[in-house]
Amino acid sequence: MRPVHRFRVYPNPGTPWRFEVLIFESQASMYKYAASKWGYTATDYHAICLSTSTSESKGRKLGEVLFTLRGVTHGLIGHELIHASHHFLQTRCGKDAVVINSCGGSHTTEEIVAHAASSMINQCTAEFAKRGVQIV
Repeated sequence: MRPVHRFRVYPNPGTPWRFEVLIFESQASMYKYAASKWGYTATDYHAICLSTSTSESKGRKLGEVLFTLRGVTHGLIGHELIHASHHFLQTRCGKDAVVINSCGGSHTTEEIVAHAASSMINQCTAEFAKRGVQIV
């Protein structure tokens, strides 16, 4: 049930806000972990993004993104990190804003999500490569 790899990605590098990325040996171990730590019960996904509530993110950890060693694609990484990016936007910047000034300048919500996703995707794929996890 323990992940074989663990690292952090930052939606806005240079800030403390982060997601933990955990890579498991199998889907069964990923599901067991998600159920025990998060109460997550679905068992039909190849990867999972689990996010904290606003009140839980005081420790700067915004959530966890779970993958397995097999079947990881660039699309799957992007898909889960877009979920993470939306959570970052909602938690740190306010969920209904169209133009936001509190996140380091004036940007549209779409631009903030795109920047956060591309930043975390780049970090995540580099960490996968460093750990020898094949992306297909």
